[in-house]
Amino acid sequence: MRNAIMGTYDGEYTYCPVNACGHCPYCDKKCICHVEDPLKDCDDWGMFWGSWDEWKQIDWVTEDSFAQDEIEWAKENYGYEEPDNIEMGFNPFAGCYTDDC
Repeated sequence: MRNAIMGTYDGEYTYCPVNACGHCPYCDKKCICHVEDPLKDCDDWGMFWGSWDEWKQIDWVTEDSFAQDEIEWAKENYGYEEPDNIEMGFNPFAGCYTDDC
């Protein structure tokens, strides 16, 4: 069950899906959400999850991971190609390669 004071649901921390630390009065410095029922009271949570069952599934990664699809999309749409001589990771959010991936 939800414990808003601790910022947990079934003993697991409920992190803010949009990292609203400093912008939301219910998000602490560690980006833990303390809203009593974020599914009903927070529009950001509603954009990501429709139920606690969906939220519980966020740790599951499959072969056809959303992240990999996003990386491929960014490569196609931004026209970047994998460099042959450098080991850098492509960051689709920055739209470029970074050496800290």
